[in-house]
Amino acid sequence: TLCNDAVKLSLEEREAILDGIRLKDVPAIKIARLAVDKNYQFAGVGKYMILRALIMAKDIKNSIGIRIVTVEAKKDSVDYYTRMGFRSLEQYNSKKREHPYLYIDIMTPHDTEGRAPSPS
Repeated sequence: TLCNDAVKLSLEEREAILDGIRLKDVPAIKIARLAVDKNYQFAGVGKYMILRALIMAKDIKNSIGIRIVTVEAKKDSVDYYTRMGFRSLEQYNSKKREHPYLYIDIMTPHDTEGRAPSPS
């Protein structure tokens, strides 16, 4: 499921993502309720769904004014999303939070794994 979202970014995140644009809340699309049946795990289905969601977000970003895609991940899925290029949203994450909030900047080119290129 994809749904609308809006998030607050830390100063560092705003500088990296918004190029000086001042916004209190950043419009986003959230990947919600994503799961792969146990019979199909480790077959690339989850990666396909995430990459498909990112493609859909890129296709409509200008129409709905978004820059990032968010997800509230289960703690045991955070490493998976991080490998896909997602980063922690500093403003929302604490040890008390059951599902860490992550984001990916859809204006940054990504490789076939979803990862942004590393800075040179």
